[in-house]
Amino acid sequence: MMQKLPYHYKLYLSFSLIVTLILFASGTFFFQYNNRLLQNNLQSNSLDSLNLIQSRIEDMLVNVDKDLVTLHASKAFTDIVFHIPETPYNYFLQHPTITSDVDGILLSVLATTKANRSIHYISRYYDYLGTQINQQSLNSKPMTKDEIRDIPTVREALTTKKYKLYFPPHPDYWSSDAHLTLTVSRPIRDTYHTYGVLEYNIEAEELDELLKLPNSDDTYQLLLLDDSGKLLYHNIPDTPDNQIKELYKGETFEQPIGYYYADKNSLMAYSHSELTGWTILIKRDIHTYTMQVNSMAKTIILSYIAAFIILLLFLFIITRNLTQPLRTLRNNLYHLELNQDIHLDIQSSNNEIVVLTSGIEEILNKMRLQNIHIMEIRERAVKAHFDAMEAQLNPHFLYNTLSVIGAYGLEQGNTTVPKMCTELANLLRYSINFNHRTVRLKDEFDNIKSYLYIMKMRHEHMLDYSWDLDPTLDDINVPKLILQPIIENCFQHGFQNVPPVWKIHIRSYRRENRWLAAVSNNGQPFNQEKINQLYNRFDQFKKAFLEGREVESNLEQQGFGLENTILRLSIYYRGLEYFHIQTEDNLTTIEIGGFIDDESN
Repeated sequence: MMQKLPYHYKLYLSFSLIVTLILFASGTFFFQYNNRLLQNNLQSNSLDSLNLIQSRIEDMLVNVDKDLVTLHASKAFTDIVFHIPETPYNYFLQHPTITSDVDGILLSVLATTKANRSIHYISRYYDYLGTQINQQSLNSKPMTKDEIRDIPTVREALTTKKYKLYFPPHPDYWSSDAHLTLTVSRPIRDTYHTYGVLEYNIEAEELDELLKLPNSDDTYQLLLLDDSGKLLYHNIPDTPDNQIKELYKGETFEQPIGYYYADKNSLMAYSHSELTGWTILIKRDIHTYTMQVNSMAKTIILSYIAAFIILLLFLFIITRNLTQPLRTLRNNLYHLELNQDIHLDIQSSNNEIVVLTSGIEEILNKMRLQNIHIMEIRERAVKAHFDAMEAQLNPHFLYNTLSVIGAYGLEQGNTTVPKMCTELANLLRYSINFNHRTVRLKDEFDNIKSYLYIMKMRHEHMLDYSWDLDPTLDDINVPKLILQPIIENCFQHGFQNVPPVWKIHIRSYRRENRWLAAVSNNGQPFNQEKINQLYNRFDQFKKAFLEGREVESNLEQQGFGLENTILRLSIYYRGLEYFHIQTEDNLTTIEIGGFIDDESN
């Protein structure tokens, strides 16, 4: 069926299918990603809130225990409570003065706290005294010693070996209205005896205040469990205990901190308190979050439907406009000119894109052939540069040498002059011979032997040179005149301002698949800045050569001599030449080399 449709409709339906799949996949991914992101933020925020709430509760308990420690350390307090005798009646009711003193000590701790907090002291004989800032709200009830003995917090605190105890919210045993209080107890003892216990009571309503976090409108509800999972306290109003237990039923709380979903609208975060041994849970209502997720899903669906409709219209217009000019473009390709007439012999086709591709491919083939031609021309130009650079070597040394020979002959009048002339003739013949672009490495060494002989005659005992050559490298083909400029550099730069004897050592050797030639002298070493300049200029030349830019302007700036030699090596070995300068033990060594081509050698 698709084969009978015009290409415009084929293209439109294909793109429409692709767009549909992309929109569906992206919409699903976008919703899942954002839903997961919201969930992660919700869970992370709940855990952060739990950590903050737990920290607030524990800080409150620790601060209360510090107040009890302060009382325990008070000498005025211990001087009294350590000497309370056993009597059948409440000791404090029988001694108003002592009661007033102890009450003042207890009130000093409560001076900066909230009015609803209270401190109670119970002696080991169950004598009792309690106080708080607002005495009218204390609402204490009269109790006998037997009744006090049966109070769980008192009984446990007097018998424990611990230094402090934390009791979860429980009915206030000291008040007649029995409201819920949180208790911190600390036994009063010395090394051998327990004299009583201090109880610091905090109303459970303060826990509700700790659940209100700054800069947050979220509401949290608190549950406290003991190590066995027994419910100790909760502040969820109008909820039976059996429903409260459903919130944590089946949870083992094996991790120190975590979260779980009690139902679709409740996120529970829990943490184990090392301070109290309680498991602290906070319940967060996520009904608002669920509504946000549903709203986001509706928004995404409507947005993607609108985008889908708009894209379908857009695709229809684009595909129509795309196919309409293709046939015209195909016809124009028949008459396209690129340096010469190009006739595209393309058979009739209903697929304009195929026709256009064939035409462009034909043009690219033409361009490729032209590029090959351009590269051949450039390579010939580089070869011409190679020959020209050999001819550009500074001939001044020839004139200087002739002057030396003439002066020497006039002064000595012996047979050394003919020998010098012979060596000079060898130098001239070797330098001006353009029949071959490459020579044997042995020819290069023979040439510099002639040059060094002449310079030896000139400088006599002030010059000393030696050789260490590998004869297996004699037949290696190398560019001509690559060693003489290095030797000249010794005299022109190295031996300037250096007292004789001047020493030169020439050696050749193999290293793996390379031939190497090294010239060492005891002259003035290369300045490091000069070496860096040389390397930078060589790199610039290589970069220009590899990028196909004109090399003439680059070469004209380099001068001759050592730089000329290295540049010619770089051209000959296509950037794989070896060049190194080093100074060690007062000897400056210049090393050059290249790969050994067995076929050409």
